[in-house]
Amino acid sequence: MLRLFLIYGVPMFLPTLCFNLYRRLVKPVKTKFPWAKLMTIGLVLTGISLYFFTAFDKAPPSAHYTPPKFKDGMLVPAHMDLPQK
Repeated sequence: MLRLFLIYGVPMFLPTLCFNLYRRLVKPVKTKFPWAKLMTIGLVLTGISLYFFTAFDKAPPSAHYTPPKFKDGMLVPAHMDLPQK
């Protein structure tokens, strides 16, 4: 659950949080809230984070998936086995 929040929630709402902090601390003037710009920036950041989480965590197509299993009373996590040459 935390991973989902870090991947989707943080990039989506980080621009709004930063703008609110800036508006309250540096420039305490009542201005119109730029929802469209903040949501666009949030969507772009979410897209970038999704790209990096999926593009760099791939196994080769010929790899064999080994599911998690118990071995000698210990849980062996799932992993990808690369084909032997």
